[in-house]
Amino acid sequence: MVTADITVLATGSRFAGQFIRALSGSMQERKAAFYRLEASISATRRILIVGGGPLGVEMAGEIVETWPGRSVTIVESGVSILGGTANSASVYAAKFLTKHGVTLLTGQRIDR
Repeated sequence: MVTADITVLATGSRFAGQFIRALSGSMQERKAAFYRLEASISATRRILIVGGGPLGVEMAGEIVETWPGRSVTIVESGVSILGGTANSASVYAAKFLTKHGVTLLTGQRIDR
């Protein structure tokens, strides 16, 4: 069983949500949303990212570099992260992430 304080669904190549860009509102409202999100990540210890494609990998990298010490897990249904890229990119990203403490669960799916 995988548990987390925050779960990010990053299963596609495009993402229009609070982690990437605000969907609507004034500039002040969007900035406030980003500051709330930053505070939320700062306060959390465990982050689960569902999807090991470019978006999920980039988010994991940003999180571990910005907030070291967070427990970050990527769950990817394919045999490796960045499955649609060159093998060298996948291997490089996997080494970087695991070196920074990210747990990679490949060949796995989240049922609920």
